[in-house]
Amino acid sequence: MTPLEIAKQILEDSAKKNMIQWNKEAFSKTHPRLYKTIIEAINQALIIDSAEQLICDTCNDGLIEYLNRYSQTDKPDDMGRWARTAIYKNIRIAWISRIEVKDIVVFSVSCHFPTIQNDTANEHKICSTFDEAKDFVKERWEWFLNAVS
Repeated sequence: MTPLEIAKQILEDSAKKNMIQWNKEAFSKTHPRLYKTIIEAINQALIIDSAEQLICDTCNDGLIEYLNRYSQTDKPDDMGRWARTAIYKNIRIAWISRIEVKDIVVFSVSCHFPTIQNDTANEHKICSTFDEAKDFVKERWEWFLNAVS
């Protein structure tokens, strides 16, 4: 079942429990905006719940966590924004943006830590996939941790 079908079933089951004479067709005709709002809210909650909120990769003694920013899916939000922040022990270490131009999708990585000795925290890379971007962050972060330990 799709999240939309599940949302409709949740509404149906809840309404049957709480309303003596529930009639979906009548309700959706007499209250179309409310019906649509309820279905969309449940659907969005299901999508967010099922989407991976946290993607973890082991990295030395800790974890790099990738948190969703703007969009909870693999597609940009309604304003065209999509990003993932790389977090290590509650410190943001990188920002990955999804960029789409003429049906070509790339991922722009911006490291927020020094990647060359005596450097500022500003190394950037364009990657073909999100996994490639994560691998780049992990590689550079492991280098950094080894350099400072």
